[in-house]
Amino acid sequence: MSVPARTLIVLVHLALGGLALPPGEALAQLAPGQNPNEKKRSGSGSSSLVGKKSRLTGSIYDDAARRDEESDRALVAGEVLIRLGDRVEGRTGSGIADRVLFEAVKGTRVSLVLQPADRKLTLVARLLRPDGAPLAFFRPKRADPAVAAVHDELLPETGIYVAEISFAANQTGDYSLDTLGLLPVSAEETLALRDGRPEGFKFGGLSERSIEEVRVVALGGAELDLALNIVAPQGNSVPLADKAWKSSDGRTLIVRDVPVDRLGDYALFVTDTARGEGKARVEVIFKNPRPLRATHQL
Repeated sequence: MSVPARTLIVLVHLALGGLALPPGEALAQLAPGQNPNEKKRSGSGSSSLVGKKSRLTGSIYDDAARRDEESDRALVAGEVLIRLGDRVEGRTGSGIADRVLFEAVKGTRVSLVLQPADRKLTLVARLLRPDGAPLAFFRPKRADPAVAAVHDELLPETGIYVAEISFAANQTGDYSLDTLGLLPVSAEETLALRDGRPEGFKFGGLSERSIEEVRVVALGGAELDLALNIVAPQGNSVPLADKAWKSSDGRTLIVRDVPVDRLGDYALFVTDTARGEGKARVEVIFKNPRPLRATHQL
C-alpha cells in the first residue's frame, strides 16, 4: 500500500523527535566536545549557532559565554583626576591606556602601587611628567612580581602628572592603583641682598595648599629693612598687607596664612629697602592637603 507524501513527512517529523527546521536551515555540525559558542572551523559547514551565545541554561557553555562576553566587550580608555592618597579601581586591556591624573609640586616624593585582579596577567604602566614625557616605569616588585610599582619617585617640577595603565598584549583585566605622596613641608633659602635688588626663589602651589608662615631674618647683624613680595603663577602679587608683621629694627619679617591655591610655580622675593648689603635667611612653612582615602572607579 502506498503512503501519501504528506503522511510520510509527518512520520519523518515524529522520528526526528519533533525537531522542525526552517526552510533552508541545516543542522549544526559540531565536532566532539566542541563548544556551540565557538565559531565553526572552515570546511565544517554552516550553522545557525555560528557567532552566537549558548542558551543552554545551567550548562558549562553559559559560563564560557559570559567569560567570552566579558573579555571581548569594547573597552574605552578612562581618565580621572585624584588627590595623592586616593585609590583607583578600573578595567583595561592591551592597547587601551587608562589615565590617572594628580597635582604635585616640585620635591614631592610619590609611590604608586599597581596590582592586577588576576595575578597571571601582566600590567604595563608608566608615570608621565606634566609635559607628557616619561618620568618612570612601573617595575615588578621583587617580593611579589605580579605587583608593579613606582617607589619614592622625586618629582622634578610642579604640575599635573599622569599614570598610564594598560595590560600586556592580548590581555584584559581589572586592576587597582594605590597612591601615596609626601609633599614638601617647608622650603629654606639664604639670599644675598645688595643695592635694593630683589632676590628670591620659586616654590610650587596646588589648588589645595597654603603658607602657614614665612619668616625672613637678617643674618650676621646686617642692618637691613626687609620687604617681601610673593608673585602668583599668573603674574600678579599676592596681597600681604594684613598678613605681615615686622620687628621694630626691620631685621625680622613674618607673614602668616597666605593662600597659594593655584597650580603652578610661585616666586618669593626679598628686598632691602634701605639699599644696604647683607644676607637674609628665608623659611617657608606650608599647609598641605591631608591625604585622602577615596576610591575612584574607572
